Amino acid sequence: MKKTNSLYRLSFRGETAKGSPIERFATTILNAKNILEEPGLKLCQLEDGTLLEFYGTGSFPPENMFKNGNTVISFRVPDLQQSLDRLLNEGARLVADIKFPRSGFAFCHVQLKDDQIIGLFEER
Repeated sequence: MKKTNSLYRLSFRGETAKGSPIERFATTILNAKNILEEPGLKLCQLEDGTLLEFYGTGSFPPENMFKNGNTVISFRVPDLQQSLDRLLNEGARLVADIKFPRSGFAFCHVQLKDDQIIGLFEER
């Protein structure tokens, strides 16, 4: 897979993970395919590979992820540390430590100067 900057994941928080208006739009209009469903969380994927996460009651999203809103946009970047350093130099703040859930994959959430939280992901 080419390592470029791209939209990677959209995360939504609502009352329920399944059946929310945005989840229904994604599955019925955008034809998002269900790839995981558990209590409080539904994960779908669009044809282009973009992941859609729907968090509801009983889910455990990453710490502070929805601190300032119910939607978080995450981007794939070719070099997580370099991208993070550039954002920090522009006044952003790392919300929690960089996570390495599996070999070759890292992510973090960053709060921008306008308080918007975004996610950054790197796959090697």
